[in-house]
Amino acid sequence: MLLACLLRCFLCLYTYLSVCTAVDPDDEPSNIFHFKTEPQFESPRIFIDTFTRDAARLSAGYIFLAPYGIYKDDVAYGYGPHIYDVEGQLVWNGHEWANIWFGDKHARSMDFSVCDYLGSFGDHLCWSDITVEDRWVVATNRIFNSSYEQVAGDFSSVANFTKPNEHEFRTIRNGFSFLQIIYDRKPTDLTAYAGTEDGCIVNPCFQEVDVSTGDELFKWCHLDHASFDDTYIYMNVPGNTVNATGNVAGKGLWEHPWDLSHMNAVSVNDEGDYIVSVRHFDTVYKLAGLNNVHGLETGDIIWQIGGKNPNMLLSSDAHFSRQHDASAFSTTCTGSSLLLLDNASEGRNDPSADNSSAVILSVNNQTNEVVLQNRYIHPNGSLSIAEGSARLLSNLNVFVSWGKKLPEFTEYASDGQVLWHARMLLSDTFSYRVFKYPWIGHPPHPPKLLAYRQRTAWTRPDLPLYAYVSWNGATEVRSWRFFISNGTAGPWQHVGTYPKDGFETKVELQSAPPGTDLSVEALDQDDKILGEALGRVFVPSWSVRNKCAIDGCEDGFLYAPSDSCDDHCGRLSWSSVIFGLAFCIALVESAVYFGGYMLAAPSSRDNEPSRLPLEAHEELNS
Repeated sequence: MLLACLLRCFLCLYTYLSVCTAVDPDDEPSNIFHFKTEPQFESPRIFIDTFTRDAARLSAGYIFLAPYGIYKDDVAYGYGPHIYDVEGQLVWNGHEWANIWFGDKHARSMDFSVCDYLGSFGDHLCWSDITVEDRWVVATNRIFNSSYEQVAGDFSSVANFTKPNEHEFRTIRNGFSFLQIIYDRKPTDLTAYAGTEDGCIVNPCFQEVDVSTGDELFKWCHLDHASFDDTYIYMNVPGNTVNATGNVAGKGLWEHPWDLSHMNAVSVNDEGDYIVSVRHFDTVYKLAGLNNVHGLETGDIIWQIGGKNPNMLLSSDAHFSRQHDASAFSTTCTGSSLLLLDNASEGRNDPSADNSSAVILSVNNQTNEVVLQNRYIHPNGSLSIAEGSARLLSNLNVFVSWGKKLPEFTEYASDGQVLWHARMLLSDTFSYRVFKYPWIGHPPHPPKLLAYRQRTAWTRPDLPLYAYVSWNGATEVRSWRFFISNGTAGPWQHVGTYPKDGFETKVELQSAPPGTDLSVEALDQDDKILGEALGRVFVPSWSVRNKCAIDGCEDGFLYAPSDSCDDHCGRLSWSSVIFGLAFCIALVESAVYFGGYMLAAPSSRDNEPSRLPLEAHEELNS
């Protein structure tokens, strides 16, 4: 019994002296990135399925996407523009700019890309943030510089400026103008199409807009130049059994207009002519551009490929339907190449092919023929029902994103070989388009640094010092150089230089001496200092010890200074130690007294049979 009391006393003293208790964190694999230096970030992870060993065949660049549809406790998160490297590591999280709600829960940014701006090439970012006004999706366009600062794009204050929808935001003509798509609701008699006399349609238009002033330079509306009979998508109304495709088509009412056209992409070719994709007509148009070389009026139709009334003959193997993101390249006087995503399905009617693919078509202006140049089929032969993109890269590789319900993206060599294929791991998470571009980011803020040490009592040695460092949006950092000091005034002692490892680099500074402050320098490939940060060593206090482990605290922990017991954590005063010892001595003396008494009591009655404690007590008292 005495031994048990002493053991309990020892445990009591150890518990009293141990201020910070290590608790194993939940390290289950996650589909979301969590960072100690940026605890508010919740970016979806992307998984690399295919990565060619011949890295030289890959185009240089980063992955640009804007995930949406992510929920946590019925709240959208992880949304907004994101940049990743080809290893799947986060480079930039722009969630702070994507704070617009779509409908009830969805938060969306869309069409996130690198763009030109006012003659500056490839060093700006463009995207649209989406909201709903009067049950109508509208977009706010944004243009940011390489320091992730907005420089233009919100033209809502410009007189007569029409807010676009989410389908297109693309700067053109060296960044002096941009293209956007507008969906106009138009009252229309729809009795000939199983609708009502006071029906309503969507008449999609595109605009070219001056990027400096917001003034409209040109506008073209599709259904002013096309027949309703050329659509493949009819209204979802009673009695209409032909291609009745639910909410995709609408009901021909003001609140649910008939979307018989669905313009979803517009770009310009090398000559400045417009390339327009109309999904529900299975058609791509080439229109005469501003100041065109053809002697035509701006907006005149030069050719029409696909659909019911083309003026170009499409070879049977070049067929496409429900397409996205059409663009032309290699334009000459005799023709051009056309690249698009052939979705081949909208998810309700029978697909026109067994799988979705990116398609390059060769357009011959002299023979009016269009033939298949190459087809890049989804690596798993899957169908994409909506959204997506296909772009030609600088080395003539093709980069494809597969759209809604298929959150995957692929880089193909020009010969069709899959070089790189990735996917977002979160279910029900998509990105309208995904692109690949070279990029150099110069964030205006310094790196983020967390220095963490979990001290124990003076009876045990100090545990290692851990450092976590990140720099949201920085692309040129190659290594981190660390220094430690007792106070920001120094002197500072160099404790190691470590290579950058993903978005957030974790370093165990095992040999670091005691110190209260850590500093870090961000170095480029030539060891030039790009930025620096200071951090007070965080030591979890008694109140948060159950949330923390030897190398840090649980995901989402904010590391507030009020939760740190600073350098004195585990350093007990002599008065505390004396009080603890006195307390334990008192316990020991009590244990010895009562233990000796209980041992001695039965020895005077060795020949007596065992009695109950109460009987022994009464007999002693007598």
